[in-house]
Amino acid sequence: MSIASVPARTNLLIRSNDHRLGRRVSCSDEFDLQILVDARSGCILGCVSPVTSAQADVLPGQGHTIKQLMKNQMYVLFTDNLADRSLEQVFRDVQQAGFNGVDLTLRPGGHVLPRDAEIGLSRARQIADRHEMSIPMVSTAITDVDSPHAEDIFASCSHYGVTRLKLGYWPYQPFGKLTQQLNETRKKIERLSRLARKYSVLPCVHVHSGDVLSNGGPILYLMLKDFRPEEIGAYVDPMHMSVEGGLSGWEMGLDLLAPWVALVGIKNFRWIETERDGVGQRRWRTQYVPLADGQAPLPEFCKRLRQIGYSGTMSLHSEYKGSSSFRSLNSPELLAQSKRDLTYLKTLMDAR
Repeated sequence: MSIASVPARTNLLIRSNDHRLGRRVSCSDEFDLQILVDARSGCILGCVSPVTSAQADVLPGQGHTIKQLMKNQMYVLFTDNLADRSLEQVFRDVQQAGFNGVDLTLRPGGHVLPRDAEIGLSRARQIADRHEMSIPMVSTAITDVDSPHAEDIFASCSHYGVTRLKLGYWPYQPFGKLTQQLNETRKKIERLSRLARKYSVLPCVHVHSGDVLSNGGPILYLMLKDFRPEEIGAYVDPMHMSVEGGLSGWEMGLDLLAPWVALVGIKNFRWIETERDGVGQRRWRTQYVPLADGQAPLPEFCKRLRQIGYSGTMSLHSEYKGSSSFRSLNSPELLAQSKRDLTYLKTLMDAR
């Protein structure tokens, strides 16, 4: 059936395999648009509507035309390290650096505070639309349904077109209690998935390193394996997955998590020597470096992302401020480095 042959007010549902679902988006008072959305990535894969290509309008709360959303992978910049800039400045600078949008901090100390979720996201959406930018995701501190303002945040995301929500972190407790912690955390995830389903926003758990429960791909798999990908997503990260599984652990973790991958965070690192401890053992720590200079195998990681069919949002974290960076950059320097990183990342994702 051609688009021209679809009568006004016709609602068409497109379905595919288990990681895709049909979702209706009302684009005007005159018709409904039915689109195909990848549940893992949030990327629009196809659509059927009664409008011609010349009439294709901006999707409500998205800031991009249908054709733009279907054509390009979404590259966004994490706003955490631009906390010294207003949202107006952030969107202007991020647009000039070549990104499609932002990974917006919606947590204590973020650009939008949890108590201001509704008005803050409304303002952010207005600014994004003025700059023709997107907000496909927010980063929060939510770890359970009783986290402060949790439901307000989910509701606001739903209202303003944010489809992905990064959850907060559960700390790893003293040695010997991991199984108990995993069981308790799965109950929290189950409660969050029910809340998220109410608002059609996908909560995602970030793979991290260090003393957090979602440490590395295999542990996150244990947390998610009993949930459907449309209930909870995996937010994979090559740096943290390489820190905890530097040879093949990152790859095996990504293999396990493939059905759940809904967000990708991008950064790189190197190990640097520090002082010896009290018994004489040399200690090492991670240091953030430009994407092309680190020890996480980004070319291989991106190859595996292409292999599993990922084409959704990629958030560049640009952790280039403070003592954990190869050099502490100011905001203009950080944006310039982020632009170089983006060019490199696009080269990797476009490689065949």
